[in-house]
Amino acid sequence: MENRIVILGALVQELSPLFHRFSHLSWLKIVNTGVGPKNAAVAAQKLGPRPKLILNVGCCGGLSPELREGDAVLADNFYDLIEGEYRSVAKPNRDLFLCVESIIKQLDLRYHVGPVLTRDQPIVSPLSKYETYLETHAIAVDMESAAIAQIAEKFRIPFVSLRYVLDPSTEHLDVINPKFIPSTFSPSVDRMVSLLPTDSDPVKTIPQRIIELAENSLALMDEILKVTYQSFIEEKLPKI
Repeated sequence: MENRIVILGALVQELSPLFHRFSHLSWLKIVNTGVGPKNAAVAAQKLGPRPKLILNVGCCGGLSPELREGDAVLADNFYDLIEGEYRSVAKPNRDLFLCVESIIKQLDLRYHVGPVLTRDQPIVSPLSKYETYLETHAIAVDMESAAIAQIAEKFRIPFVSLRYVLDPSTEHLDVINPKFIPSTFSPSVDRMVSLLPTDSDPVKTIPQRIIELAENSLALMDEILKVTYQSFIEEKLPKI
């Protein structure tokens, strides 16, 4: 079957629990874009047959002081740095956005709606996060969503970004070791299970925290995939 829903994520750790749970779905494609706006844009343009909708998932950094680790962030606007100024470059599909927000509300999850900023480098220090928040009023920052949103808008593909806060605004983010950021995604269950944290790990590393965020999102993703397939795909299939 042609892939009708595509999930895009930058890191293997963001995608491994999703692949383990949903890889049997013939109408779903899970794509590891690699980190950064350039990689994300290239991946979004090379999806093959045009999908019916795109979901961007993964972690983000908190800019607003209201965001806590693990909070969901549903972007209602995407900002990028253009000619030295932060500007809105795209918005999510309204129907898809409202659909996802409704599911989050039904599950009574803690979430925030607001603009999300995309940068080509992480914002590491609490001071830099605070200054960026005051300048942009974006509630969170990531490294891919604005790039994907622009491609989706260009090809008129419904798109929404749902991220989880890894590092709140008051936390200094330790830069992730490059070995945890492969540029290609090999969908091997054994490989991905090997990345999962074990009970013997005394302190969770950043990659382990990212996996935990993805694992915690599985119940929500179950509902999102079920509802979006029914709402955006089944009702639009030709009747036999």
